[in-house]
Amino acid sequence: MEPLRAQQIQSVKLLSMVVTQFEKAEFDVVVSAPFDNPFDLREIVVDLLLRAPSGKPVLLPVYFVSGTPEKSLWKARFTPQEAGAYRYHFQLVLRGKSASMSPEGIFVAGSSQANGFLHVS
Repeated sequence: MEPLRAQQIQSVKLLSMVVTQFEKAEFDVVVSAPFDNPFDLREIVVDLLLRAPSGKPVLLPVYFVSGTPEKSLWKARFTPQEAGAYRYHFQLVLRGKSASMSPEGIFVAGSSQANGFLHVS
């Protein structure tokens, strides 16, 4: 097995071409980091940290899809509850210690006529 490159978030891609309030935005995250079991949160965690337009912080766990420690694919799905500009970055945590952070990104969630998630019937 060849040695790992630096433990890092290699790339982040927002897959959703248009992001709208109350609709899913999806991200692909490519990570290079050591793990035996990508489902063991004591070993490896990838989180999406967002700041909503109102300033509210949001932390969203990212989930493992496939790959090896040399190159693994992780996904995040987020549904904005507010319209406006969201700032975000991804954080890689290995064995409880922050190992890497992606550059900050921004996306704008357009407003929606939808009433949100829960409704009284």
